[in-house]
Amino acid sequence: MEQLREMAFKKARFDPESDLQICEFLGEFEKGLAVYESLMAPGAADDRWAGLCHLAHGNRERALECLFRSVERGCHAAKIDLARVLFICDRVEECQKELQEIEPQGLSRFNQAMYFRVTAIHRSAFDLVEAAKLSERSWRVIQSADEFVFAAPRILHTLAYIYQTAKKPEKTDLYLSRAEEICVTRFKWHIKLTRLDLLFDLNRFDEARELCAELIDCPYPLIKSSGMTVMGCIELSLWNPEKARGWFEMAWEYAGRHNMYDNHFISLSYLVMVYHAQGHASKVQLALREMQKYADNANFNQKFLLRKTWVKGSYQQEDVVLLREVEAFWLRAGNPSEVLRTRIYRLSMSMKLGLWDEDVLKELDQIVEHMIAEGLTHEFSEEWLFVPELFEMINRRHGNLLSVPAGPHIKILSIDREALEIHGAMIKLPFKKSFELIVYLCIKKEASLDGIAVDVFGDMPRDRARNYFHQIRHVINHKIKSITITYDRSTRMYALKSEHRLSLDVAPHLEGQKRLEGIFLPSSDSDWVIELNQRLGE
Repeated sequence: MEQLREMAFKKARFDPESDLQICEFLGEFEKGLAVYESLMAPGAADDRWAGLCHLAHGNRERALECLFRSVERGCHAAKIDLARVLFICDRVEECQKELQEIEPQGLSRFNQAMYFRVTAIHRSAFDLVEAAKLSERSWRVIQSADEFVFAAPRILHTLAYIYQTAKKPEKTDLYLSRAEEICVTRFKWHIKLTRLDLLFDLNRFDEARELCAELIDCPYPLIKSSGMTVMGCIELSLWNPEKARGWFEMAWEYAGRHNMYDNHFISLSYLVMVYHAQGHASKVQLALREMQKYADNANFNQKFLLRKTWVKGSYQQEDVVLLREVEAFWLRAGNPSEVLRTRIYRLSMSMKLGLWDEDVLKELDQIVEHMIAEGLTHEFSEEWLFVPELFEMINRRHGNLLSVPAGPHIKILSIDREALEIHGAMIKLPFKKSFELIVYLCIKKEASLDGIAVDVFGDMPRDRARNYFHQIRHVINHKIKSITITYDRSTRMYALKSEHRLSLDVAPHLEGQKRLEGIFLPSSDSDWVIELNQRLGE
């Protein structure tokens, strides 16, 4: 401990409340907790800084326990940190109550600066302009405090966070750079993590990958786990679900082992979606059950409801209503990003239910206009893989507005030709009806065996049509592999699935955007194809 004191006092001369404060300032959290355990009679200040060491390890419950005890024992300044942890735990009203009970005038310069910082974090959920002003006040106060060298990077980091939330990347970068410049402790890893979030939000994936690799090699479990999760999100953004799955599973296991429940929940949230996209129904249910265990606050519960509703697969009108309720929650909470995320899934669900009309299309266009106005066109790049039809529709209606992933892309070419292009290569399909079946399932989204037999194999006896379908399905699933025809036992429906971005050239015509000039599926004489050619050509 003596060595840590010497190290701290070389950086700044200050009067520590506790040896644990020195440990927390220097990022020696495990050492701090070991010191705390060794104390025969820890005092209120020891409780305070032990709570912050627990928080740095992602253990919110232990942090709250220590901070409540510190306040009860008379450490008034511990209310600042208690308010911060309550905010992190989504106990916003309790956070506000603790802040209202603090008189900043009677605090040291350091604690005053921390008070304005935590108040800014609280206000960022309601008023980003006011939050920025409070952070700037915190910055002014800390400059005359003995603890400047330890606290200033954290205050600049909060300013960067607020401007990132406000979608002002230039100011975010400015404050992150200044924080990195003056940081002389291990808090630099938290600054790097926020820079990683900024790079990811801007879809600068190559730079983000490099920084992820650096964070994954760092000595702090919370930072390592976050780096793994972002690496998974990068792979999702590039439509590489198998690689993403590996990173999310690693992050899930690692966060669980180190009791970092927030990171554990976030990794599970993505795994639920990846497992669903890959057709692993049992893994989806296991991940959902595990996810529900940690949906212990209102925010996490709404995120759980979104995932749980989406992976049902077979939707009803009430599912759309439920997602509207989730949207309303995020509107009340003042979280525009989650409002937008939920709307994206609701619109995609409406598409799958066949509820598209002029009002829905108008809402879609309004959402896109909002994304453009607020600089959100790079948002949710990790989610588009799960709603490919909506991704394709937005790009068709708005001139490739969304970033087209560089990963694998499957094109289904059905106008005046019949070709399947996978990763730039043409694939030869066995059996005459194979391509028509792929197109049919791509348009229908899901279909029963009887419906397929009647529409695609209508000129055959029913038993022969069913056998022919199963032969084609077997060949596609075992030889092509980039696409599969799946079967849902609960609904008895078949669907076309792929881990890659899939586009159908006739889609804009089906949406009524333009009249079909060529011939759709020229080799087919099926009634559904003839009727579609007539309708699209009118």
